Amino acid sequence: MKPEDMFSPAIDAFFERLIHREQAVRRMEMVAEAVHPRLDSTEIVHFFRILKGQNIFIQTIGLTGKLESNILSNVVYNFNDEIRLYYSQSLDDSMSGFIRVCPDIAQSVIAVDNIYGEPLSQLRLYQSPDQKAILKYMIRWLLKRIDWNKTRLDNIDLYHIFLERKQAEAEAEVARLQDEFAAHQAQLTGQSSKNKKQVR
Repeated sequence: MKPEDMFSPAIDAFFERLIHREQAVRRMEMVAEAVHPRLDSTEIVHFFRILKGQNIFIQTIGLTGKLESNILSNVVYNFNDEIRLYYSQSLDDSMSGFIRVCPDIAQSVIAVDNIYGEPLSQLRLYQSPDQKAILKYMIRWLLKRIDWNKTRLDNIDLYHIFLERKQAEAEAEVARLQDEFAAHQAQLTGQSSKNKKQVR
């Protein structure tokens, strides 16, 4: 079918309405953005996406209701701006639960909620408009639950990259200090030769 044959008065009317509807939706989004500015949680999402791929194990409650060690990739899920960490995957719904980290538009904060039990209950653990504060809270939360029997720094790829970056930063700082020292020495040498010429 040729493109000009696809159109009819009904198709034209549909697209006219579609254009008006899209413009109305965009205007409503702009008003909502002005009333409740968008909360930036990109660093939080990035943090958990990167950690998911590492050999880090945390203590969780398993299907049988007993404490077990689980790799992060099995307990961390992200859906757009929402992160979920399942600390309990028990078959008993009253014991299952997860930590949810996501923007709370109504209160203009990023919230850390404990979602648990049957029926589902919600408990606000922490909230802040600053994603750095949320990251500090979640790092403390993770560190308390890491299974050090299975987690070894040498088995974490990101740890090796971290060490290489720190080494490169240290070498760059030493080079900068050496350059400053050499420049200072040259300046002192230049001043002392001027003084000798003046004495003669």
